[in-house]
Amino acid sequence: MGIFGLGDKLKTGIRLVRQGQFEQAINFYNSLLAEEPANKEARIELARLYFKKDDYSSTKQMLLELLKYHPGNEEIKKILEITNFKKIASERYFNAHPCFSPDGKKIVFISARQDTNNDGRINNFDLCAVYLYDLTTGRETLLVNNAYYNSYPSFSPDGRKIIYLSARRDTNADGQINFEDNPGIYISDLETGQEKVVLPDTYRPKYPSFSPDGRKILYVAWRPGAARCGVYLFDLDTGLEKVISRDIYEHNFASFSPDGTKIVYTSWRSDTDGDGRMTFRDNTGIHLYNLVQEHEYQLVRDNFDNLFPVFSPDGRYIAFLSHRRDTNRDGKIDSLDNPGIYLYDLTTGKERMVVSDEHYNKFPTFSFDSKRLVYIGSWRGRMVEERGFFENKGIYSVEVGGKNEIQIVSDKYYGCREVVSSPVDSHIAYISWGKGTNRGLYLADIERLPSLAELRTVIEDNLSRT
Repeated sequence: MGIFGLGDKLKTGIRLVRQGQFEQAINFYNSLLAEEPANKEARIELARLYFKKDDYSSTKQMLLELLKYHPGNEEIKKILEITNFKKIASERYFNAHPCFSPDGKKIVFISARQDTNNDGRINNFDLCAVYLYDLTTGRETLLVNNAYYNSYPSFSPDGRKIIYLSARRDTNADGQINFEDNPGIYISDLETGQEKVVLPDTYRPKYPSFSPDGRKILYVAWRPGAARCGVYLFDLDTGLEKVISRDIYEHNFASFSPDGTKIVYTSWRSDTDGDGRMTFRDNTGIHLYNLVQEHEYQLVRDNFDNLFPVFSPDGRYIAFLSHRRDTNRDGKIDSLDNPGIYLYDLTTGKERMVVSDEHYNKFPTFSFDSKRLVYIGSWRGRMVEERGFFENKGIYSVEVGGKNEIQIVSDKYYGCREVVSSPVDSHIAYISWGKGTNRGLYLADIERLPSLAELRTVIEDNLSRT
């Protein structure tokens, strides 16, 4: 093989893979490495082949050997395509709803680790406990056990408490407690372990969060007997509830501005599909409530379907998804079409698209310094005919000006969702899964690749599957 250049040798292996001759390709690359042990590209290609064959032991061995030859940044990225990033919670479990502490040193999340409904699987139908992971020590702590169905934990502004939903009664009388039952809103003190109820399960609340001063709780909820979901604010000092937007409309995704003076949310207010009813199939507008003025404003009209509004940390922008074109060419614009990511500038009152709907996008969030957006996405660089709606989704980042999109987590072998940004640095936490795994919790850095020492730990931890 000495008469061939490096590119020609690799092309031979790639051709064998494309022809489906995997064992021949493995033999070819092993022969090549016997002659050229420092051929890093050949090692990566061979690791990929082992990984695709579910031979994780050989994959791990090949990548650990590769580290001896000091891989560069591009090679490290290819390794991470295979391994994923630092694992926080095992992919054997169903993990969800990660949230950073205000100092960025801890992550709270839920995890289902037992088949509590005896259906032979561990998934979102099972009871979930609340866990705390300390990024400094690597220690995991159980905060709320899985006697209940817990969800959507988040921190108080001082980091001393967490708020979460917890379903503890069979409110729909189907004989079991799960995500279909009404949850109450609970607060737990991390120092004392004491727990108290903020809102009983006579309501059906969603997405509770603290106000930036820690004195109020924001949530959307169906009140007893209500047909629709309103937006509410609960004062922890007085115990009084304030109506932000009435339940004559349906609402979702409410969140505070960083200074606590505004609340943004989506609202269904028109029969946009013309079926004579106002339902979740209709488009949503984006509304803002000014707590100082006690007045509501419509920011984005419901001539399109708009979702997931979120403030930037500096309070200047609101990022959101918007479905505006029939991207799958089925003759209608709906949730199966790709949404673009838009920014609404609160200083100018103008909006602009920063991530094209040529691709699939979801869960936009800002980096800690408000300079970049981070989001779930897929299909970059692929023809429309090759795309599938339920394919894996990776994690991407782009400048708020819409330039320099980069891929953080590859969608080649892993699916991702629920990405959240650290409030103090460039770390992100996210839920991810691969072939034959449940949903693990992972940590990555949008500005820095792992060091070789960190990468060694990632390879050993993430490829130790049975």
